[in-house]
Amino acid sequence: MNRYHGKKLVILELGLGRRNQLIKAPLMRLAAREPQAFYVAINLGEVFLSDEILDKSCGLDGDLAEMLRELAGETNNYEKWCEQWRRRFLKMDQEELKKRLPKLQEEGNWLTLRHFGRKLGVSKEDGRILAMEDEEPVTCYERLNVYTLFGYVSPLARCKGEWVRFDQLKDTSPFSKAFQEGIIAPFSRMFSGRAKELSRACEQLGGKRLPWSDAGYELKAFECIPVRFLFWDGDEEFPAQGNVLFDAGATDFIHGESVVTIAGIGLYRIAKLAGVPMDPSAFPIF
Repeated sequence: MNRYHGKKLVILELGLGRRNQLIKAPLMRLAAREPQAFYVAINLGEVFLSDEILDKSCGLDGDLAEMLRELAGETNNYEKWCEQWRRRFLKMDQEELKKRLPKLQEEGNWLTLRHFGRKLGVSKEDGRILAMEDEEPVTCYERLNVYTLFGYVSPLARCKGEWVRFDQLKDTSPFSKAFQEGIIAPFSRMFSGRAKELSRACEQLGGKRLPWSDAGYELKAFECIPVRFLFWDGDEEFPAQGNVLFDAGATDFIHGESVVTIAGIGLYRIAKLAGVPMDPSAFPIF
């Protein structure tokens, strides 16, 4: 310990309760006598710090693994929300979910559905979401889309056959600016001069060709939430312009904020298949 005398020192105590004085006491005494030392204790259910270091210490009560991820900056809000929703899922009536979402399939211990053609499975036992046909990880954004679909789908939800812009959907006004800046503007720039690549990628995703725009396709984010990606390439007078339309009933199935991530995941899937790099300002899905 002599080599650290007089230097800035952080003492990190992990998972020790009040009774483990054999380890705690010498470390707290070290923190007390070193002028530039700071003591951090992390333990679930019991955090003990001696009076002599109260002004140079911090106690965190919580799960050690989660705390370390947060301290390292590795847990974003979406991951936290995913965990909260996973727990909510375990309390949901799964039979009722299958009634509200007829395309939700039961395969053994899994409920399965497709998100932009990718087959995902939700464990009926613990709520985990895994890819069923590929080895790529399922991102927190994809997982949250599935959980919020389960959590928000109305018993009266149905496709209305009326196509609208994002800002015309119910309860989406708080997210309109983010949608324009993180989805529409990047989409327009990314595929300028690349309408053929856009068409090829949408067809690989099983998209239905639409008779208007230079490259317009209808894709299924989920079976119950169709999305239309429309693109007009630029010329000498006008820049390229993209748009994304939704069935007017989309927010009867899912929360408005999740519609943003749905469009972002769709854009990412299209760009990946087209071999087009994501625009730096695009909504950060991956």
